[in-house]
Amino acid sequence: MDNRDEFRARSAAWPELEKQRIDTENVSWSPAPDMEDQADLLTPLLPDWCGSAIYLMKEGGQATLELSMAETPPPAWTIFDETGTRTLLTPETWTAGSAKGQIQIPWPDARPPTELLVHVSGQPGECRWPVEVRAFSDLPPPQELRDLSLEQLMAILTSALPLHRILQKLLRLNSDEPAPAEATAEATAVLDALKRFAHEKEKHLLERTRRFSLAMAGMRQRLETPIPSEEYLQWRLLGPVGVTKVAAAILKEAGADGEKAFLLGELALELSQVQPVSDPACVAPSRVRNAIRDIVADFEKQAAPLLIGTEDGLKKYVGSALRKARS
Repeated sequence: MDNRDEFRARSAAWPELEKQRIDTENVSWSPAPDMEDQADLLTPLLPDWCGSAIYLMKEGGQATLELSMAETPPPAWTIFDETGTRTLLTPETWTAGSAKGQIQIPWPDARPPTELLVHVSGQPGECRWPVEVRAFSDLPPPQELRDLSLEQLMAILTSALPLHRILQKLLRLNSDEPAPAEATAEATAVLDALKRFAHEKEKHLLERTRRFSLAMAGMRQRLETPIPSEEYLQWRLLGPVGVTKVAAAILKEAGADGEKAFLLGELALELSQVQPVSDPACVAPSRVRNAIRDIVADFEKQAAPLLIGTEDGLKKYVGSALRKARS
């Protein structure tokens, strides 16, 4: 079969259609009704006097809503949370607490709101006021990443697994599942007092120190990889598995004040060894180093009261480590 026969065979497969000319002058678009679109049409538009609603995290960890008015609001209105059950702002509280067209309201919930509801007197329904987030670092961490212990942070920093995989592993270990038989046998075998002391001493000193050193090395390696954005840098330094969280866990869980100060000095020394990668598409190495210096300066403030009353050798070592890390 030549090409002409094939063309005729393919053409015959199509049904015969009557050719009609479309009158473009009298065509109108009539889409099928959509319930979601209909609902949006019934929602009143946000008034022009509503400016910006921003969720931010202030110093000390206080979540705050920053509401700005673009124009003078009318006499009667109310702003609710997204559920419509909690009153956030009224004309009276706005007049009493606003300054330069702006007011800040403490936000008590762990989860930031996605929108606020604005009710204007005499207007049916409620307007939706979208809430923005000023910075990625202002968002609260997921529930699984809150209040991680020092042991958990060290496990994360020393693991080559993705974060979600190592978290799954940690959650299984912290569940109420019964301990393996070999672990129970090992625990009951260490009955002699001196052997038990040696066992615990090795576990808490040698093993813990080794794991801490490995964790600090892992943290340094992460800071030496290319950092594509400022938000990514903040995650590495201030995020739920970042440098400041390790320092907070040290201050919370380490033993004596001298041990806490010593570990802060070790952490600062490891940070002083960071060699950021220079890449045109990434954060400049100077920015990374300056951010690290700012954190080390906080370490110095935290270590100062811990070193009161400790031996002179420890004071000199920690002080030297912190100065070197900040230089």
